[in-house]
Amino acid sequence: MSERVDERDRVLGVVDRAEAERRRWMHRIATTICRDPGRRILVLRRAEQHTRFPGHYDVMVGGAVNVGES
Repeated sequence: MSERVDERDRVLGVVDRAEAERRRWMHRIATTICRDPGRRILVLRRAEQHTRFPGHYDVMVGGAVNVGES
């Protein structure tokens, strides 16, 4: 489950995360960008099973935010 939010991050309701992704509703996620002391950025390849951008390269590591999590 995920909190569906508006453009000002106000909660509109709790929805199934898969539905939020399918309908392209905004919902909360947390990400980070990893850099080393040389300021190089970690790049990862997304799994082929991902619903969005499968097999593509990404610089953000993260995931869903639980309902009620700050």
